[in-house]
Amino acid sequence: MKINQLTKSSLLKKQLMNGLGYFANGNVTPLYESSNNFKPWLLIVARKHYSIQYKSYPALSLAELKSLLKINQQHQSDLKSLIEVTINKEIDGFDVKTITFNNEYVEQLSKAWLLIPETEVLNQQLADKQLYELHTPAGLLFYSQSDFASHSAYCGGLIHNITTYKHSIGVADNVTVNKISQQHYFNFLAEQLNALNLANLPKIATINKKNKITSWQLHALYWGPLLSITLFLAVAAGWQWFSINQTEQLIASQSENANQLLSQKQQLDQLNSKVVLFNQHIAKHPSVLSDWEVVNSALSTGMIINRFSFRQGQLTLSGESANANATISEISKLPQVKSAIFASGVRKYRGSERFEIEIILNSTNSNGASG
Repeated sequence: MKINQLTKSSLLKKQLMNGLGYFANGNVTPLYESSNNFKPWLLIVARKHYSIQYKSYPALSLAELKSLLKINQQHQSDLKSLIEVTINKEIDGFDVKTITFNNEYVEQLSKAWLLIPETEVLNQQLADKQLYELHTPAGLLFYSQSDFASHSAYCGGLIHNITTYKHSIGVADNVTVNKISQQHYFNFLAEQLNALNLANLPKIATINKKNKITSWQLHALYWGPLLSITLFLAVAAGWQWFSINQTEQLIASQSENANQLLSQKQQLDQLNSKVVLFNQHIAKHPSVLSDWEVVNSALSTGMIINRFSFRQGQLTLSGESANANATISEISKLPQVKSAIFASGVRKYRGSERFEIEIILNSTNSNGASG
């Protein structure tokens, strides 16, 4: 269940709109402009107010890791850190991601019940291998996400523009940059939060100790939404039954209208059959060159193409993917491909495989584009 499903209830939506804020530079701003009784209990904290640390623990059991992390947490401030543990079979241990809030604004942040790091909201919904330029109230934030981790940095110092940020994290210059202006940033952030799965909320939020939330309040966090959504579904089901019943009575009392509907359906069926024939005709006449079909076949396997060239009937693709054999196998299946071989050895690099494929096309398909 996602958060936006809960907010279908007007009461819950009002509570969220009046309680959700953005914290930056000591100021709390309502995430929704329509908030009329703002009392923040859930804060999204700007990236500049916390640090992110990645650390690996090899040859360690889960029990030993938990004991070690518990000792480390005893030396922290009242703002509890967020810890994410993932299994790393390559080192027979674990990778640990720790988010620690800065001590500069402890008193102000401790007034809220829940704290969510800004990048954790983005990390849950944004797609991998995308680059964002976000104009936030705290400054211009560059954000990207990969299969292994997310990366973020404010514009300043050595990273003075999006180009230097790309170079710092190893992203190609031709990667598209998604820009979000400060005027639209809060709406963008609210959309990402509303699309969040409710079960993932405890993984990305920390509960403040100072608020001393009672067990009744903790139960209310899920009992209230659960009862509201149950009531909503019951009302919706009842209304649907009533509408169906009314429709059936209307159709029964107006047989002439029903006959007209059947006649229109027959006409639509005839049009649909013509559309099917047209689509079949279009399918028999490919609209792209065979060279690009080969490129599209490689991309469909998840390959990232760094170089593409075509000379004297030979197509060369250079890049990387999670499975090089799967990529060359998919290319070899194409009817216009005469042969496809690896030009050099396959090299493994950070969970992916880098390679170069030389492809010879059939003589009838050798007049393609080059790039």
